[in-house]
Amino acid sequence: MASDRFGPWPMKGWSPEWNAFVPSMSGYVGAKNWGVKSPLEPLFDAVRSTLVGTRVETTTGGRVLGFTLREMNARFETLGSAAGQAEDVSFSAEDVVYDGLRVDRVNVTARNVHTRIGVNPVLVTAPLDIELSGSWHQVNALLQRYASDFLIEPTGSQRARVRLAQHPRWGWLDVGVETDAGAVGLRLLRIGRGTRSLGRGGRRVPVVPLPVSIDAGVRIIDLTIDRELVTAVIRVDAIRVEYARVWALVRKGR
Repeated sequence: MASDRFGPWPMKGWSPEWNAFVPSMSGYVGAKNWGVKSPLEPLFDAVRSTLVGTRVETTTGGRVLGFTLREMNARFETLGSAAGQAEDVSFSAEDVVYDGLRVDRVNVTARNVHTRIGVNPVLVTAPLDIELSGSWHQVNALLQRYASDFLIEPTGSQRARVRLAQHPRWGWLDVGVETDAGAVGLRLLRIGRGTRSLGRGGRRVPVVPLPVSIDAGVRIIDLTIDRELVTAVIRVDAIRVEYARVWALVRKGR
């Protein structure tokens, strides 16, 4: 008669022969020895105990990245942990500075976090969602570097006024920001000059898609604005970080 347990787990229809088979599977060796951690758990534990609440500075893509790590969460299950996997991975950071540009807060959600085993183990997550929140002052600093042809100011929830930077007196466009299934676009609401409105757009005016691709495998999937704050969600298809690089940050933070 088939056993209904594997170690401490209730497993309906579990066959006793599987008890001998599963521990021999690659990546699961020793998984029945409950309490034995994978290399990933000590790494997360060290980051949480050493770096949370401290200022971290490193480089990525040849540019300086600095942030204060505020929170880090992850869940480990027995078999997945033995294979170098983690679930529900997220962390948040404040006062983030990248290549001279500053953002108030960043929340990161990492999915499919696993380890690529080798001489130098690599931590892989695919995809990674990065939520950035900043003020309009910070947004304008970003625009001056990457989209200097335009001046943008908030006019309300999901609304903004756009002018040409070189000819701001030529007129303005009031636009609504819309997002749908990862696509971000602008809908013309009103056109004017000075304090005069020269015409209206509306629901009949088609949405103009924004170029949301930032780099290969990196794109904006959501954008929320009001008079004070701008929040953007950026999706990165995959990120790979060597264990050794994370351990170096831990040692530096001690």
